[in-house]
Amino acid sequence: MGYSVSQTAAVGAGASKSLINASIILQAVISISVFLLPPLVYANQAHPSVKYYLHLQKPGKPIQWILILLMWLGAMPLFLELGSLMHLIDLGKGAKEAQDRIEQAEKAYLDMKTFGEFLRALIVMALLPAIGEELFFRGILFRFFYQKNHRIFFSGFLVSVLFALAHATPFNYVSIFAAGGLLCFTFYITGSLYASMLAHFFYNGLQIFLAYIAQQNTSVERMMDQNSVPLALVAGGAVLFAASTYLLWKARTPLPPTWADDFTPQERAERETNPFG
Repeated sequence: MGYSVSQTAAVGAGASKSLINASIILQAVISISVFLLPPLVYANQAHPSVKYYLHLQKPGKPIQWILILLMWLGAMPLFLELGSLMHLIDLGKGAKEAQDRIEQAEKAYLDMKTFGEFLRALIVMALLPAIGEELFFRGILFRFFYQKNHRIFFSGFLVSVLFALAHATPFNYVSIFAAGGLLCFTFYITGSLYASMLAHFFYNGLQIFLAYIAQQNTSVERMMDQNSVPLALVAGGAVLFAASTYLLWKARTPLPPTWADDFTPQERAERETNPFG
């Protein structure tokens, strides 16, 4: 498209449409080539059934779909407020410059004048990351860490740290770490990677939808431009989050203790019966 990788990586709010388009395409290529395809290729080589290996199955109970959405709807203002509070901390000039570059790029991507541009942003910034990052972090890395230490919380902690670092947004490390932990919880408590994909897509997609609406609604725009989330929204989110998390826990269908095994119970029994099979 006539631009270097460095130009597309450093796109800002005042960039031309063609440069923004090139940068968005680059983000899509990164999501697919770095996060989406490698886990699928790895799982295909590791096990005859990719769906079994990555737990690509529906949640154990249909009500979990609704509870997941409610839990993440309640969590959103909490995470946003956490990110706002981190902006009050002086992390140094380098961190501020890195954060500014990321925010400028986000403004460029979210400059959505048409419904088609909204759909493009939704696919590149919400759908592809939701699929690819869940396959990579929860599908492969979470499984790998659990195989090594057999401690679900410690494994989730390690994955969440890497998840936060991968996003390279200094002032949002804490909120992204918390979101990564909640995604691990969503996956574990439902036994379904589809559930964490839905949560990831819903969280990112709702923010993109609000940004799109804000360009045509001044009241929403003012709310989006505020440096902090209204206290009433944070309080309401906390109540919704607590209630839906409790109900999800009551309706839990967690991953079994053997969820990270490389073989199904039947395959393991066959190997133990005939180890030279």
